[in-house]
Amino acid sequence: MATDDSDRVLIERVLARPVTEAVKATWGCTNRTDFVTLDSGDRVVVQRYRRRHDAEYRLQVMRALWAPASRAGIAIPRIRESCLDRDRAWVIFDALPGIPVPEAGGVAPAGRASRTWRG
Repeated sequence: MATDDSDRVLIERVLARPVTEAVKATWGCTNRTDFVTLDSGDRVVVQRYRRRHDAEYRLQVMRALWAPASRAGIAIPRIRESCLDRDRAWVIFDALPGIPVPEAGGVAPAGRASRTWRG
C-alpha cells in the first residue's frame, strides 16, 4: 500500500470504508497524490499538500467551478472530505474515470501537450 498506516487509518475513519488498495501517483514532487480503492469498489484520490494555501486554493477553485462545469458537461470531482488544519493539509475527492494527463504522457485529449505549472 502506498499510504502509510496512519494515512490508511485516517482515510478509513473519515470515509467509514476499509481501504483495499492505494497507489502513489508517479508524478509530482511538491504535493503527494494517492489513488485509493475502497472495499465498495469506489475510487478516490487523496492529495496531501505541502502548503496549506495550495489546498485552500484547490478547494476554492473546485467549489467555484463545480456547478458551471456540470452545466457544460465537464466533470469536476466531488470533494468527499478535507482537513486544512493538519501538519500537511489534505483533500479526498472522487476519482474521475480515465487516465490522468501526467500518466498519459502529458498529452491532453485533443493532442495538445499539457503544461506543467510550478509554484
